[in-house]
Amino acid sequence: MEIIKEEFKVNYEIFNSCLVRSSGSGVIQQTGLKYNASVRLSCRNVFETFNEKTNFNDTKETSLTFKIPCGSDVDAGMLAMSFKNYFKTNKSLILNGSLPVFQNNEYSVNIDMSYDELMKILSIKNKAV
Repeated sequence: MEIIKEEFKVNYEIFNSCLVRSSGSGVIQQTGLKYNASVRLSCRNVFETFNEKTNFNDTKETSLTFKIPCGSDVDAGMLAMSFKNYFKTNKSLILNGSLPVFQNNEYSVNIDMSYDELMKILSIKNKAV
């Protein structure tokens, strides 16, 4: 996808308690569709809402997975480790991404930043600590 005109951006602030996962490239057996290696940051916000029928504050959550495509399985591992090391500093990170889309039973966001751009940001911020 090539952006022809950009009139808005969505920034997400991601905190250190999110889950960091790497995923290698592969092929979906049922369809033969190939997919690239990636890193996924799975985050959730937990909140309470009052249930009038039961007179109780129910605990609920909103989950969001951020997907960062990578050029190779090794790149995915290196980026995942960089995220993990960065989040050990207890700092948050602001990333640019798409609007959330519901697919595969979860809301997901594609991060609009390249692998190289993210590695640069994560290494600079890790060195500053």
